[in-house]
Amino acid sequence: MSIHQSELIRQQEAWKAARARLATGKPSRIQALEAELGEARRQLSQAKADVVRVLSEVEVLKHRLRNREATIKRIRLVRKKRYSRRQAPVALPDVSAIIACVLGRHPGVTWEAVQSRKRNAASVAARHDCIVAVRKAHPGLSYPSLGKIFRKHHTTIMDVVRAAE
Repeated sequence: MSIHQSELIRQQEAWKAARARLATGKPSRIQALEAELGEARRQLSQAKADVVRVLSEVEVLKHRLRNREATIKRIRLVRKKRYSRRQAPVALPDVSAIIACVLGRHPGVTWEAVQSRKRNAASVAARHDCIVAVRKAHPGLSYPSLGKIFRKHHTTIMDVVRAAE
């Protein structure tokens, strides 16, 4: 027998022994690693499913948060509008008394003529006098509020007040 043949015989015997170990059910290192790999793959798929579930929950929560922020913004705007109306109250009895007093000095001119778009000299003079008198009596009253009283744009009110000063 040659050296080469004896080497082949030893290899064959080693393979037979390895096959026998596999046949008897003894776990080899490869089988143990394959089992670990299978467990790792199962854990990875579970982790992926968890990540997908958490991401979908995050999207739902983001949507809810955006809706709540929009609702809060709408509520703040409504409150701001309500409070802005309350903060600048128009003292109608005082204003109407002032206007009645001024119109007493302009015979033939009515409150309707002051609020109208008429541009005759008597109506314009009475309107200007009323605006200036109300502005002097209530300096804290805003131009838009005066404009609402007289049914005029606030810039018109500003022009009248500037001209009187």
